Amino acid sequence: MQQLAARESEVGRTRALMAEQRQRIETLFGVRRSIVEALRKRFAAPDLKSPLGVDPNTGAIRFGEGILFEEDQATLHPTAEPVLRDFLDRYLGSLLGTELFRKHVAQILIEGHTNDNGTYLHNLELSQRRAQTVMGFLLSQKSPHEADLKRLVTASGRSFSDPIHNAGGTVDKVRSRRIEFKFRLKDE
Repeated sequence: MQQLAARESEVGRTRALMAEQRQRIETLFGVRRSIVEALRKRFAAPDLKSPLGVDPNTGAIRFGEGILFEEDQATLHPTAEPVLRDFLDRYLGSLLGTELFRKHVAQILIEGHTNDNGTYLHNLELSQRRAQTVMGFLLSQKSPHEADLKRLVTASGRSFSDPIHNAGGTVDKVRSRRIEFKFRLKDE
């Protein structure tokens, strides 16, 4: 009888733990959905300096090659600075503008991507320099979220490890050259 009672108690604790985990997961997905929706609203505004799409599932935002850099270069294009300033205000305002979102954001990732022209190592170095250039520009801007940005942002070069393919299945060399902004939530 004691063994049965002990097992029932253990089952009860396991159920309570599972319910707690389920609640955490639901909260996490709810926060992600809310952040993605806030980003979609902010980046659908007609006064946006450059049209940017927000991935409806992840909230990733992609800058195409022509917006920020010339081909095979890691120096910002002269027209990129006002676009990045506008982006910074909107992005950080959406992502860190409310306490609910701010307390769940664990990381802001700036990813540099290239096409498959050249060697993997050349493109890895180029994509890393591009991501760091964008990060450096953003960190040089005055922002009410400056401390959060310094704590959360990282830059990563991905070379051509994640290309974009066109409808025919071949690598789209233009669309593959890009900078992407992603965020990660705590407990993800």
